[in-house]
Amino acid sequence: MARPRLPRQRGRRGSASVRSPACGRGRVRGGPHPARGRPAAHGRGRHGGRGRLMLPLEGIRAVDLSRNIAGPLCTMLLGDLGAEVVKVERPDGGDEARNHAAESGVSPYFAALNRNKRSMCLDLKDPEGARALAALLRRSDVLVDNFRPGALGRLGFRDERLEREFPHLVVCHISGFGRTGPWAQAAAYDHIIQGFSGLMSLTGPAGEGGYRTNTSVADIVAGLFAATTVVASLRGRERGERTGAHDDGQGGDIVHVSLLAGLLNALCYQAATYLTTGEAAAPTGNQHPYIVPYGTYATRNGLVNVCVGNDRLFGRFCKTLGLPDLISDERFGSNTARVRNRDPLNELVEPALAARTSEKWLAAFREEGIPCGPVHTLPEALAHPQVEALGLVTRVEDGAGGHFRHLGPPFESGRLTGVIRRRPPLLGEHTAEILAELAEDSARQGSEGNR
Repeated sequence: MARPRLPRQRGRRGSASVRSPACGRGRVRGGPHPARGRPAAHGRGRHGGRGRLMLPLEGIRAVDLSRNIAGPLCTMLLGDLGAEVVKVERPDGGDEARNHAAESGVSPYFAALNRNKRSMCLDLKDPEGARALAALLRRSDVLVDNFRPGALGRLGFRDERLEREFPHLVVCHISGFGRTGPWAQAAAYDHIIQGFSGLMSLTGPAGEGGYRTNTSVADIVAGLFAATTVVASLRGRERGERTGAHDDGQGGDIVHVSLLAGLLNALCYQAATYLTTGEAAAPTGNQHPYIVPYGTYATRNGLVNVCVGNDRLFGRFCKTLGLPDLISDERFGSNTARVRNRDPLNELVEPALAARTSEKWLAAFREEGIPCGPVHTLPEALAHPQVEALGLVTRVEDGAGGHFRHLGPPFESGRLTGVIRRRPPLLGEHTAEILAELAEDSARQGSEGNR
């Protein structure tokens, strides 16, 4: 029997020509899949070429009701893989990330998470806006939101309705603390979850802790888990699998991802060690809690990272340092012994490393195959020849006559070319266009029904 395929959504193609925000409530009647807007090739670099293969998620439409980081990252990744993403925003300002670091009027913070999307404004508290969203969902494959649990239901889109009226839809709810439990309704941002999960107790100088990781790691991890799970659920739908909630054979799903669950999973080996042994990890600064020597060390003119991950590397490390006697010292004969004698070992290693420059040590360690690297500032990292060789920094239009330089997708594949197809949208830029597509398709359905 032939394997069922993901549904293709076809129709008239038009160009995204709206340049100013067009936020409104929206009027449209229901119907089948609408026409698609033609992706505009605004990206440049290794991900912006033409003549590419069909991207894996082409033919999939995702509706993005999320804001800030986790949800937008999820839907941007779906867009990078070929999905058409419609970002539905509030008329009164849209995604609040548009206001972060937006001194010039256009936010690079927002742009970094919202390429490959169209933006429309709908007031979901207004019946007309809610009807427009329902019409959009009938023509879509994925819905992503990051409201607090129950908030989407209070807008008229409870899971029971989504399952009943849109049985083909893969719904992904991203929340701070999850859908059940005493904290389920609590407001959450990344910083809150870093503290709640225990991450902050592991971060910082030895004996201190309580330091936030200076990137939104809980949001980013949740967004990655969400995108992976959505793609897996779409694959299950393609195979005709039924879920407990959707037993009608149309393959929809309800997915729950939380920042808390995601970040705890990112602490996988620390959590597993505690759950198995009862011993909780403590902050160790820039040293690894379970491997020695493995960390950041001072040199004559700066810092280097050195990771001596096994006994074979430890022998090479000692010889390179000019300390071959350490190899036969029973205090350091195994990693377990080295962890137990971390301070005595570092008291011998640190003066040796301080005797030469970072550049000389990095050259010597690389010659011996010892994992090592410099400690860069972010500008140094972005300007490094290795980053340039990977083509990671790309140039994208900002929609206001200027350009952003930001990071492109972190993957390379013969199947994934021409990934950046749309610049980040202006607020409500495609509202009129999408509503016109929905109305046109509704009219087409009506005329076909009268034949």
